Amino acid sequence: MTEKKPDAPKPETKIEAAAEERLHPILTNDEVRAAQAKARKKIDDERRKLAAKMVEEQETRRLQEEENLRPDDDPGGEMVTIQIDLAPYASFGTTNGKGLPGMSLDGRRFWQGQIVTVKRRVADSIRDIMYRTWQHEHSLKGEPLIQFYQSQRLTEVNARSGAVRNAPTGA
Repeated sequence: MTEKKPDAPKPETKIEAAAEERLHPILTNDEVRAAQAKARKKIDDERRKLAAKMVEEQETRRLQEEENLRPDDDPGGEMVTIQIDLAPYASFGTTNGKGLPGMSLDGRRFWQGQIVTVKRRVADSIRDIMYRTWQHEHSLKGEPLIQFYQSQRLTEVNARSGAVRNAPTGA
């Protein structure tokens, strides 16, 4: 009977030899692997922070929309006084089916000739709407809008009585 000898270790292949080569000229392979794991953890932490920040921003936007707020809706926003001056087709038409002249912005009604104090961003939107109604009115009549701005109004105010003549009408 012949006894089996335990298997002798196989000679290392080039791949095994390469795996055992040093990964860094100064650090040991364990130190290199630890540094790589630390770098991976650092990147994962940064990704988690960014993902949490994105979720927070999305939730903030959703809640602002839900509450009908905007990021620039601060209580200290600049207030502006403006008079609503819409073109005749918009100011005398039936804007809501009841024949009431005016416009609606963010669920708030503004009536023709009304003087309101609103935040600057709302005033900018109102001015844009008023401009576009006049632009449309002039396109319907076939007149260039420049005629409206260049026409003389000859508005006069009597200093003693305060009477006004030739003033643009609000209605």
